[in-house]
Amino acid sequence: MRRTIAEPTATGPATETSKTTERTTTSTSVATDGSNADTEATATPESRSPSIDDIAVTSETDGESVTVVWDASDPDGDLGTVLIRVVVDPGDSAQVAASRTVEVDGSEASGDTTLDLDGVTAGEAYEIRLQVEDETGNVALAVRRETTDE
Repeated sequence: MRRTIAEPTATGPATETSKTTERTTTSTSVATDGSNADTEATATPESRSPSIDDIAVTSETDGESVTVVWDASDPDGDLGTVLIRVVVDPGDSAQVAASRTVEVDGSEASGDTTLDLDGVTAGEAYEIRLQVEDETGNVALAVRRETTDE
């Protein structure tokens, strides 16, 4: 919590007071006579970001697919989508080998998503990128680096 308080002076210009509580900021301009000129909220708690609470990755024994188990939450209750991607060659050209989008809602969601590892060769490193977006466009991202069995 940030709080700045300035007292008006009889001869000086108007001063400003602002305070931040959680993610809401309120600014108040104070006229030289001590009266409040205006108050304006510049952010609201509804703009809080989602979070990825858990991610686990398991490869199938045949090495041709991977299952991503995930849990996500949003303090505002406006979850929107979960995007899971398999990215090969993450250090160079970063090609998306597989992708799945899951529509979610509410304040909590979980799932297990299986993706094919087409385009990933034995012994090659790849990334699992899990992105959670809420309805206001806030995003959380988790990245796991994996290697296929040789």
